[in-house]
Amino acid sequence: MMRMLIVGIACGAAMAADAGWTAYGHDAGGTRYSPLKQIDRGNVAKLHAVWTYHTGALDTAGEANKKAAFEATPILIQGTLYLSTPFNAVIALDPVTGREKWKFDPKLDRQQSYSEVTSRGVAAWRGARGKLLIFEGTIDGRLLALDEATGKLVWQTDLTKDVTLRDRGDYQVTSALAVVGELVITGSSIGDNRAVVLLMR
Repeated sequence: MMRMLIVGIACGAAMAADAGWTAYGHDAGGTRYSPLKQIDRGNVAKLHAVWTYHTGALDTAGEANKKAAFEATPILIQGTLYLSTPFNAVIALDPVTGREKWKFDPKLDRQQSYSEVTSRGVAAWRGARGKLLIFEGTIDGRLLALDEATGKLVWQTDLTKDVTLRDRGDYQVTSALAVVGELVITGSSIGDNRAVVLLMR
């Protein structure tokens, strides 16, 4: 059975665990630019795989697996790599060894019909007391907050509670969230053209 994976790479010296990629687009402005200079034109050909991690996203059989697409951009904060799977499991890894620190499974209903089965990543926010939370939006329309150290669910909310839906799969969160100040900002994916009403005269 096909498995989705993350591959770590290194060149010469060990990977710097504290280099940091703290948001989906690297920074609050989404520049996707890294100032790191360890890898350059002179040594890029020497890159090689140092570890592989299998997410196990497709280990559970189901029709939804046919739509599953791994599109996540992991974030790296203070020596931990955080990523999400198409079925919204959130995983914390040691970026140097690939060792799993924790894994949270939101228990999606895999019998539900979803227009898309993907997650582009998670977001992080540090509160006034220094507590770091990992946020994720799910394809069944939930917003989750996880403890960064243990992966335990701190709280969740149903983003569809004020939305009228014909089908639960009509409202999904597939994009990584943005955190601005104390606000968590999310968009949504909607299942347009999933139902057609014919009007007869």
